[in-house]
Amino acid sequence: MQDISTNGKTTEQHIRTLETLLRRLKSGDIDTHGLRKLAGVVRDNPVRTALQESNGDGLVHNDIWEDGVSFEDLLAAVMKYIMDDNVCIFLSLTS
Repeated sequence: MQDISTNGKTTEQHIRTLETLLRRLKSGDIDTHGLRKLAGVVRDNPVRTALQESNGDGLVHNDIWEDGVSFEDLLAAVMKYIMDDNVCIFLSLTS
């Protein structure tokens, strides 16, 4: 079976990138470039629906949300990061 890649990267590369960026987000050690990269990874790897999973095209589709990195974990980390006082102060200064 052929692995469908996005932006020239394999599923494994996307998973490693997501895990790295998620770790940086959770530790608060992420910059604007990292946030943009995270947004790009999420945009390029949408969560597949049940209908898409059963299309039977014989290809292995990118699904970076399995393999121990869940969308809920990402959402919780993003919400914690946004609610951090430093981020709120930064956002109010840039508005």
